[in-house]
Amino acid sequence: MKNTTAAIGFLVVALMATSVMVGQKTNKDPHRDSSPKENNASLEETFDWLKARLSVTAEFWTDNELRRISYRMIRMNGCNLTWRLESYVDRKFLTYEYTASLGDLDPSNVTVEKDRENWKLTLNTYNKKLAIKSHRIEESGAVGDEFGFYDFPFYINDEKLAPRIANAFSRAIKLCGGKKEPF
Repeated sequence: MKNTTAAIGFLVVALMATSVMVGQKTNKDPHRDSSPKENNASLEETFDWLKARLSVTAEFWTDNELRRISYRMIRMNGCNLTWRLESYVDRKFLTYEYTASLGDLDPSNVTVEKDRENWKLTLNTYNKKLAIKSHRIEESGAVGDEFGFYDFPFYINDEKLAPRIANAFSRAIKLCGGKKEPF
């Protein structure tokens, strides 16, 4: 009986502690940890937030070779976004420019997953439409052929930043009229 009473007492204390912890407010700076999705930022504020954080570089090994990829947002014109990917692969620097209308993307299908030592954030188009356009920029400045994609991965080496960038992209896509798959 004594052990049963002690166990019940422990359970009551644990439940009370849990309810206090759930109800507690934190003293975190709301601007530091919030992303545009959480604070109902405008499209311009969301783009500014993304631009400040999307100039990132990720490094990882593939086939016994170091691969370095960096991303940089170049311009935003309404809901049209242009970014540049610079990659060091096979001892060569490659540069690609990507464009997408955020209205063609699916706000519910911006994914983040662990990929080796980085976090892979993927933007996906609505109904797998080839709406993300890309072309290679040669060292001479010449522009190569254009290709279409229905998804695009960003590799980010900051575990806490990756989901915040995903939230910001989802927010911007919604503000630009992007819609999720019906089924």
